[in-house]
Amino acid sequence: MRIKDEYKGKTIVKYNSVLGEQKIIVDKLDVTRFSYYQSIGLGYIFEPEPINYTGIDEEPKAEPRKRRKKNG
Repeated sequence: MRIKDEYKGKTIVKYNSVLGEQKIIVDKLDVTRFSYYQSIGLGYIFEPEPINYTGIDEEPKAEPRKRRKKNG
């Protein structure tokens, strides 16, 4: 995770009914605590890491089974 460029160098004031106003300086945020910041509603500050998909090797196709003739 990394912080979006538009929020770098800014201070965010978040209101909490229990603690009152919280001033959060974006430059001092610890990116490794992303889940905490997301839980308090600041997940929008971070941009997601790009997902790199790798291909799956195809398994060799099984040869068809020989069918027996039914007597009767």
